[in-house]
Amino acid sequence: MTIEIKKFGEFDGAPIWCAALCSNEMTVEVINFGAITKSIRFGQQNFILSYDDLQGYIADKNHLGVIAGRVANRTANGKFSLNGETYQLECNDGENHLHGGSNGFGRSVWNLEKDSENNAILLHHHSPNMDAGYPESVNVTLKLSLNNSTLTYDFFAKPSGETPINLAQHNYYNLGGNLSDHHLQLQATGLCEVTDTLIPTGEISPISKNMFTNLGQTNIDHNFVLKQNDQPSAILYGKHATMELHTDQPGLQVYTGHGLSEPFSPNDGICLEPQYFPDCLNQPNFQTCIHSPDLPYSQKTTLAFSQPK
Repeated sequence: MTIEIKKFGEFDGAPIWCAALCSNEMTVEVINFGAITKSIRFGQQNFILSYDDLQGYIADKNHLGVIAGRVANRTANGKFSLNGETYQLECNDGENHLHGGSNGFGRSVWNLEKDSENNAILLHHHSPNMDAGYPESVNVTLKLSLNNSTLTYDFFAKPSGETPINLAQHNYYNLGGNLSDHHLQLQATGLCEVTDTLIPTGEISPISKNMFTNLGQTNIDHNFVLKQNDQPSAILYGKHATMELHTDQPGLQVYTGHGLSEPFSPNDGICLEPQYFPDCLNQPNFQTCIHSPDLPYSQKTTLAFSQPK
């Protein structure tokens, strides 16, 4: 197990570092711009979409590999109310707010340090009061650790007062070949019904199947309600690998990448984003993402890679 750190470039005068976590089975690279996972190599192949240089990530419009926040996914009309106050956020997705805004966590410079004892990388970010329109300050730590062929994302965020926090990891996975060659199995009980702008209506529809095929020909951008058990929340089967995803989050946004823009093509990769339900700030029937000093935020998500099945 080794950790290597090298300079990847600069953003607004701040150095951007690329850290590589290495085991005998895998190599994972992460940069401190957006806490982006740059590559996941199992064997000789990279199983996520990525850019070769920092400029690609700076110009990117697809949220490639980022940690989305302070609140991931969509918030209707960019508005929410908390403790009698109404807060207006940037509407950067039509009439709605998406992934913390155009300068959210995924476009911030994080502090990076290595934890050699645990074969891990620690990334820290401070979000000040009213950052992107959100009240209170938040200190976030992300720990990425690698154990053989299992990558773990451990999140912890403590705010100065009550504020929404909903973080999501936004890799685009491609386990070899065309996305149509992939199969996705979920441990889900339903999905959130949405409007034509992808805002939940508040209704949850039961699903009759948990196996999805022909992903390259199916446009999915839905939040699935996960079963809370010891089984993998999702299993992605590809030509060159199988990936099991375990998470403690209530929802999984599945996005088949049909909106990917150049230099990628639609459906080049699939996103599996553990998180609270979208627009939970305005949906009283959904689990709240409001956190406080006495109720800090946490998330644990693991990705286990193996030979194709």
